[in-house]
Amino acid sequence: MAAKEAPKQRDAEATKGRILSAAKVEFAKNGLAGARVDEIADRAKANKRMIYHYFGNKDDLFQAVLEEAYVDIRTAEQKLELDHLPPREALEKLVRFTWQYYLKNPEFITLVNSERVKAGKKTLGFLNPVLYQMFEEEPAAFNDITVGDNKCTEDGCQSSCKGFEAYKGWDPVTGLGSPNF
Repeated sequence: MAAKEAPKQRDAEATKGRILSAAKVEFAKNGLAGARVDEIADRAKANKRMIYHYFGNKDDLFQAVLEEAYVDIRTAEQKLELDHLPPREALEKLVRFTWQYYLKNPEFITLVNSERVKAGKKTLGFLNPVLYQMFEEEPAAFNDITVGDNKCTEDGCQSSCKGFEAYKGWDPVTGLGSPNF
């Protein structure tokens, strides 16, 4: 007589965690409107019914993902221990941290944009105006790019492709240089 297998042990918190991780990827990749619950369930290795059980609906799941993203960035900010620093140094440290966080977690901006669209607002959009304002207020925050160009580098490009050369005080890609981290 064959021994009966013990029933699988269920771990609700682990399942919720996998669902949130999978949903974060799906929402960042496709936005709220384009995200598919089936894809989230597959990626999370969870039953689709469990998503609805734990989170109610796709909008509520998106809200949970967004809240978790904000908790993650705010928790990381708190670890910076800015309270003991002089204001200028604290602000510089926070700005550097924020840029690095966005670079390491590009889905954060995508999730914020999806929330803005859901609320009927414009996306954060083209961020160069913010960079230009930062440059006006603190030019030393940027590296002056003096070598290079923005000429076509795609396969099949002709050597006659137009573009602009970098020179002191002007970067042909952003117009002002790269953030000085």
